[in-house]
Amino acid sequence: MKTKHIKLNTIALSIMLILLTFCLCGCAQVNFVTYHNDDGSIYEYVYLTLDEQSIVNYGYNLNNVKLEIQTNSHIEATNLINEYRDKIIHEYQSLQLSNDEYTTLYNGVKILEQDWNGGEYIIGLEFDSSSIYKKYYELLNGTTFNSNTKTIEKLFYTKTYYYGTTNYGDYSIFNRIYNYYTNTVFSTISPQRTSLTYTYSVSTRRFHSDADQVNLDANGNYIHTWNVEPNNPARKIYFYTISANRSVWIIACIGIGLTVCAILGIIGTIKYLQLKNKKTQIEID
Repeated sequence: MKTKHIKLNTIALSIMLILLTFCLCGCAQVNFVTYHNDDGSIYEYVYLTLDEQSIVNYGYNLNNVKLEIQTNSHIEATNLINEYRDKIIHEYQSLQLSNDEYTTLYNGVKILEQDWNGGEYIIGLEFDSSSIYKKYYELLNGTTFNSNTKTIEKLFYTKTYYYGTTNYGDYSIFNRIYNYYTNTVFSTISPQRTSLTYTYSVSTRRFHSDADQVNLDANGNYIHTWNVEPNNPARKIYFYTISANRSVWIIACIGIGLTVCAILGIIGTIKYLQLKNKKTQIEID
């Protein structure tokens, strides 16, 4: 989408703790967010809110749990960036990248993290541009990053759909963290009342979607949010835009204008003839 088109194009994130919310406690709120900034950068992050009392009720030490989450989440994020950079180095050594391209791509992905604030924690990846974002997923997933689009042509407008999912493959932090926690630390806790949402931010109202809700934030961005079932993290989603067919509208406007002028001309002619006939009748009388 252009975010996936969406400012989308399209639109991403892969970062973690999501998993923790599945297997950690029965009461957690996770927002999975892809945020496209006005400078072209893209933020992908997980916003996690823990129910601290539930953690304690399950017999865990709250401070240890938070430290465990933060430490391992940061490690997994670092590992993903290092794997991406190894791929970039390989392409550079294979003479597939210029010096400038190598520098831009190598340094174009960073960790985005906000420390615990009570029961809230944020971690993700920051991409300097959409091209770096695309390169990251192409290299790590080993497939071409193609937008799945569908265009419907109408007489006066074109409707374009951009399809995607709320999951981004084996190299998303989501999968890394999910596997880590479910197989080790919190494998004994079953998920209950866990909620998961996926959020996409766009800067214009021209993008529409099948989101469960759309809100306007304080910065004037439109926030599209999908509710995702924890057992179906790859929920299919779509955006669509409607673009006017300018040539048709121009022709239509010209046609309407000429028609109006013709009608006014006919009315004017009729009025003129009526006045002329009336004047002639007066002279005859």
